[in-house]
Amino acid sequence: MNDNSFTRLVERLRDHEPCLFPMGIWNESLDRDIAELVTSGMAEDKSKFDLAYGMAVKSGLHIWNDSLHRSHIISQDVLTPTGSYWHGIMHRMEGDYDKAKRWFESAGSHPVMERLQAFKYEVLRKDDWYHVGCGELQMNLRQFYLQRSWDPYLFIDMVQGTVTSGHEIHMEKALSDLQKQEIIMLLEYSYRNACGGQIVEPFNR
Repeated sequence: MNDNSFTRLVERLRDHEPCLFPMGIWNESLDRDIAELVTSGMAEDKSKFDLAYGMAVKSGLHIWNDSLHRSHIISQDVLTPTGSYWHGIMHRMEGDYDKAKRWFESAGSHPVMERLQAFKYEVLRKDDWYHVGCGELQMNLRQFYLQRSWDPYLFIDMVQGTVTSGHEIHMEKALSDLQKQEIIMLLEYSYRNACGGQIVEPFNR
């Protein structure tokens, strides 16, 4: 596969919102195509291709497709902050929240988090955040909104509370929107660092 194939994979994923706690792969056929992606084909100049970021791209595509096992196989071998970030998302989505926090600690203050910090206000204002959730969930969301930096640990706590409560529909929608954009931004970052490429149109919301 080549860069055009990567673009087509993204296009097929664009309208899918990854689940906070997926019960299975979203699209099996698409997942096989992602597995067959030759990431070095994304780079026009192969001498400038970064393999670790290329692997991160593939891990991210699987995550977007709710394919946790395949993403995990890849991300656990990407020993970079970006690999740790994908690894953390995978454990969060599988419901191993303590392990997710450990991997986010390894990821550190990732550049993507600064962009997410700005985006969260747009999402939470749109979803009328101060009427979303109740009790501890609402308090966590209020704290999350008011913080001046992206807090991956508090985000994990909100996901855990929403998944385990099973009835916070508006909360789930707000967190799902944030998770999708998190995945998109991290995939953009991985792609750009793998081959210097820019993907614009497929990532517009």
